[in-house]
Amino acid sequence: MHKININPHAMRRVEHPIKPPKKYFNCNSKVVLQHADDVFGRALGTWPWLYICTRCNCRVGTHPGTDIPMGTLADHETRKARQISKSLFIDWAKRNNYSQTRRYELLSSMLDIKITKCHFAMFDLDTCKSVIQLLTRH
Repeated sequence: MHKININPHAMRRVEHPIKPPKKYFNCNSKVVLQHADDVFGRALGTWPWLYICTRCNCRVGTHPGTDIPMGTLADHETRKARQISKSLFIDWAKRNNYSQTRRYELLSSMLDIKITKCHFAMFDLDTCKSVIQLLTRH
């Protein structure tokens, strides 16, 4: 059994913390915080903690050093769409030499969402598809 070791400094660094999920809204099942060893049989990345739905396996990682979710729970298709749309976004921003702040300001404007909600780990599948469509046109 693994025990999470939360870093108070890391907790303060998270600008817009999200409450840890207790139930997954799609299937109304319990969500638990687990170590990647227990889920995948090995640690992934530098911080191995994630929230996972006990019924449908939707999951989301946590900010390093914390138990704060990086976004919302997502199924395999949505996680893949988040990866693809974020990769396109980073390439687009580099081609246009945008600062990190400016790129997220522009994306939030294009999607017509608040900048505080403009995080790929919070995007649903439809939002990821919109990002892909927007950035393949620019």
